[in-house]
Amino acid sequence: MIQTRLTKISILYFLCVVSLGLKAQVVEEPTPKTRRVIEGTVYEKQSRKPLAYASVALLNNQIGTITNAQGKFRLIIPARNEQKFVKISYIGYKTGVYLISKVIDQRVFMLAEDPRMLSEVTFEGLKTATILKKAIEKIPTNYYQQSYTSEGFYRVKSLKDNKEYISIGEGACKIYQTRPARKNQVVLKKLRASKHDLFLEGFTPLFGTTSLLNLDIVNRSERLLVLDEEGLANHVFQVAKVVPYENTKVYVISFVPKVGFKGLGYKGEFWVDTKTFAFLYLDFALSEQNMKRYKVKVNRGIQLQFDKLGISFKLLHKRFQYRYKKVKDTYYLHQVNVYQKKHMNRTGVYSFIKDTYVSYLVTAYQPWKTQPFSKKEVIKSRKWQDNPSSFFEDIKPGYWQAYNILLSEVPYATVAKQLKAANEVLAEKARKLEEEKRKAQERQKGKQRK
Repeated sequence: MIQTRLTKISILYFLCVVSLGLKAQVVEEPTPKTRRVIEGTVYEKQSRKPLAYASVALLNNQIGTITNAQGKFRLIIPARNEQKFVKISYIGYKTGVYLISKVIDQRVFMLAEDPRMLSEVTFEGLKTATILKKAIEKIPTNYYQQSYTSEGFYRVKSLKDNKEYISIGEGACKIYQTRPARKNQVVLKKLRASKHDLFLEGFTPLFGTTSLLNLDIVNRSERLLVLDEEGLANHVFQVAKVVPYENTKVYVISFVPKVGFKGLGYKGEFWVDTKTFAFLYLDFALSEQNMKRYKVKVNRGIQLQFDKLGISFKLLHKRFQYRYKKVKDTYYLHQVNVYQKKHMNRTGVYSFIKDTYVSYLVTAYQPWKTQPFSKKEVIKSRKWQDNPSSFFEDIKPGYWQAYNILLSEVPYATVAKQLKAANEVLAEKARKLEEEKRKAQERQKGKQRK
């Protein structure tokens, strides 16, 4: 099985185990004079359809972002890079390379289909088992193993029946990664969140910093148990095809649980570089036949709270996607997407399908920064946990104008206002119920005195 140890906190509990309603730190941000902004929409040249989740980065890949579901992006870079190049890439398309000074005002970017995708690439040579063995053995040499710092952005959103927003959360952070992993650090730089108090009572729309450190799944290969001895024995792997990917080719290895396997099983695919045997892309989900066996470890306090409120849930689907990118000669985590669907029920109050989407994007790699964060910086970040703020309090335009982020597909300011209005209605109903209860108690006391 692929047990990511995310199950300890689980994406299912990104929204409820850790109580993070953190206030944004005041940081020194780059000014318009010290930065350059490239923004626009990436389209497929022939069909003119937008390309979602295309990679947009400086040519050396150390600063970057991705396009959103509508193909839109904004990339912020230091002004000193104005005479360098930006690269836009997408699977199956020719990579676009542009001189930054010439595309500052460009708003449309076209990528042409890679002609290599039109012809079949024949798979020959190594057996699937050999490819997987090589890929696992080469993890320590393919992926950066020294201490380094990165910057990232994450977004968590939940929808009721995939229509109505019930929570939104966004954050920017700095991560210091080292060996051993227990010395890793996260410092939050900016953060905002809002939620619907009825549908998410006892929940928060952000996830804990420990979760961020667990997302580098390949570099923590012990969490990819589908590739351990038991996982290899209980799944069927097959090279489905070989396809061109940016400047290389990849083995696309599909897998499913073996028939009759009683443990947790996953289905999905891995993309493995044919030259370096590095895992470039991992996409897997809980298989339908094993879904009933999936159990999330729940903190006892949380479970007691659920029981008190009459809340229960059933996991219906869970999918993980991890993408790695090459910076110079080494691979780093680039992007993570997690999607889950579950049925939420609160006795006598509601029953609906909750769809949760988690996106995490590494926006800058800084391997030259090898020192841990100062104690003062870490302590300040932790103190925000005791000083909660809402998304609505920082709703003014330009909140992210100094940060590389995954652009939102909807105006979150509008969503936050709707959530605030809904919570005010709930609060007014609660106030009236308390007032009615108080009056009833006074009437009862009056009768007793008589």
